[in-house]
Amino acid sequence: MVFTKEDRVIDETPLTIHVVTGQTASLPCTVDPRYTEQYADQYKVIWVNPVDTAISIQDRRILNDMRISVERPFLRDWNLHIRNVSLTDAGIYRCQINTRPVGTKRVELVVHEPPTIIDHTKPSDIERPEGETVELFCNASGTPPPLITWYRLNKNNDKGRELVGQAGEVLMIRNISRICADTYECVADNKVPPAISHHFKITIQYAPEINLPNSRLGQYMGKDTILECEVKAFPLGTVKWRHRGRTLANTLTHELNLYNKLDDSIILSLRLQQIKAEDFGEYECYADNELGITTKKMTLYEIPSKRSSSTTTTTTPAPMKWGNSRDRHNQGETSRANRYQHLNGDLDNNVEYGGKNSGLVRDNQKTDQYRPNRVDAQDGALRSNEGRNYGPSDSGSKYTGVISNDRKSENGSPGMNSVLLMTAMCICVAMAIGVVS
Repeated sequence: MVFTKEDRVIDETPLTIHVVTGQTASLPCTVDPRYTEQYADQYKVIWVNPVDTAISIQDRRILNDMRISVERPFLRDWNLHIRNVSLTDAGIYRCQINTRPVGTKRVELVVHEPPTIIDHTKPSDIERPEGETVELFCNASGTPPPLITWYRLNKNNDKGRELVGQAGEVLMIRNISRICADTYECVADNKVPPAISHHFKITIQYAPEINLPNSRLGQYMGKDTILECEVKAFPLGTVKWRHRGRTLANTLTHELNLYNKLDDSIILSLRLQQIKAEDFGEYECYADNELGITTKKMTLYEIPSKRSSSTTTTTTPAPMKWGNSRDRHNQGETSRANRYQHLNGDLDNNVEYGGKNSGLVRDNQKTDQYRPNRVDAQDGALRSNEGRNYGPSDSGSKYTGVISNDRKSENGSPGMNSVLLMTAMCICVAMAIGVVS
C-alpha cells in the first residue's frame, strides 16, 4: 500500500528534547493506530539510535540496554524512554514505520551535565610573603562548558562577597600584600544547576611591625607604670622587652603579660612596680620572625617630685581593689582611679590603681576581652601564639599615660593631673589585582 503525505500515518514533526544527566528522557512518537492495529502483521514501528542501531521492534526492545523501553500509554503512542541518561546518549533518534515511503519521526536528544571542578590549585591554603605573585586556577567540566568567575569573600569586613578580576580559569594577584589576605572562591556555572565552587585561603607573611603608644613617658619615683608594645607580624615569632642591654623577665617588680589582639597582632605589656632609679632609661621592644627583625625604643624618665616650700607631705598609695569597670572615676577619696585589667592566668584578677598609684592604662576598652598568653619565665619572650582572643577595636586603640593622679590634700588644694593621649590607627592601602584568564 502506498501512502501520501495527506495520510499522516506518522507525525513527522521534528523535536528536540533537553535532559540533564541522570534523569529520564521520553522521546515521543505518534502513529495512526489504523495501520499498526489493523495491519499489525504488515506494518512495524521501530526505533533507531544515533549510530543507526535498531533499538526496538514494535514494543519489544532488541538492544541490550536495560535502561531503555517503549511505553504505550495510548494506542497511537510509541514513546521511547531512556532512564539514567548519560552524555553518550545524546544524538538524533528516529521512530520509523515501514510504509512506502518510510515514515520517519526525528527526535534530537540534548544532554546537559552540571559543572564539576576537576582540578584546582593545591593546597587550598596558601601562604606567601608580601610582594610575590599568587596564581589560583580552577579547571571545570560540564555540558555546556561552564563559565568560571572569581570572588573575594571579604571575611574580615562587612562588604560581603565581591567579584574580582575577569571570568576564566586563572586568577593572578601580582605584588600581593596583606590587604589581599582573604578567602577567594572560584564558581563554575553553566546554567545547569547546581553551580559548584571551591575556596582558597590566602595568608600573607610579613616581617614584624612595632607600634609603641608613646616614645617618652614620665613617672615619679616609687610609682607603678605599664609599658605596652603592639606587634603585627605573620607568622608571629619572638617578642620581648629589653632594658640596659638585657632581656626582661618576670620578677617581683617586673611583670610581663601577653595578649592576642588579632591573628597577626599581639600586645606585650611590661608592668613596673615601685619604680626605682635603675628602672628609668631606654626600653627596647624586640620582635622577630623568619622574615626579619624589628626593634623600637622608648624612654621612661623621672618626673621630679613637687615639694612645698614650708612642708614636705608624703601620701601613701591607696589600697588595691579588684574589679573590671570601664569607668575611670571612683567614688570618695580614690577619685580619678585608673582601672586596668591585669591577667596572669587568673581570669578574676582585675587590678585598680587608686590614689597616687598611676601609670599607662588602657582607656575605654572592654578589658575583660583580654586573655593572657604564655610568656617565657626565663627571658620574657613570646614563644607561641596561643588562643584567639581579641583585644582593642580595629579602628584604633587609645592609650593614656597618667603622669600623676594625686588626691586632694587635706587643706583642699588640688593635686596635679597631667595626661598624655595617643591614638594608634590602622591605615590600609588597597593593592591592584591582575587577572589572567
